[in-house]
Amino acid sequence: MAVTLENLLDRITCALMDTGVEIWPFNVLEEAIRQALGAYSQVFPCLRETTITIPASGDLDLSSLPGLCEVIAVRWPYEAEKNESRQPPNRITGWRFWRELDRPILELRTLAGCDLLAGEDVYIRYTCGHSIAGLDEAGVSTVPEAHSALLVRAAAGYAALFRAVDRVENRSYGSRRVEPSLLQNWGEGMLEHFHQDLEKLRRQRLPLEGRICWRMDAWDTH
Repeated sequence: MAVTLENLLDRITCALMDTGVEIWPFNVLEEAIRQALGAYSQVFPCLRETTITIPASGDLDLSSLPGLCEVIAVRWPYEAEKNESRQPPNRITGWRFWRELDRPILELRTLAGCDLLAGEDVYIRYTCGHSIAGLDEAGVSTVPEAHSALLVRAAAGYAALFRAVDRVENRSYGSRRVEPSLLQNWGEGMLEHFHQDLEKLRRQRLPLEGRICWRMDAWDTH
């Protein structure tokens, strides 16, 4: 079953015993999904690849890559019609990725005597946050179905915490003053299991790529 906003909402309302959507409105559940998806993406990011045309001057502007988090591999020259084993030798020896007023910039370093040629393509492999079809106008889901239960548990946990805050702020618990605490404890327990599972994923995950960055200054440890 594909991971979509609709089926996630169905599963989360089941986990919260609110299939009639009488307690948690959908906008609250959608925000809970965003929180869960953000935490998941930090540990298990989406891996993508693309090519960027070398400009006539200056560094590469990566603004065209939505949701870009980190650059993990760069290759030049690159011939799209050839597979990895048949690509020409990579002349990129290092790069530096940074943001200039929220504009992602990639500075490249090449072998001596190998100047970048304007108009040619640079292959870039990068990470970004995951998307779920139907959430924030996303058209596709990138979360593996095997990980969907993680998001369900986490979103249910966040929703419970949101509900606990609402009950306290509006003093809507009447004589049942323990109810917000129970919601909070349940939500925190769900999120604790979620973060434990994320840690297992992080440990199982193989390195995405052998990154070839360079240090700009003696104090630069990245």
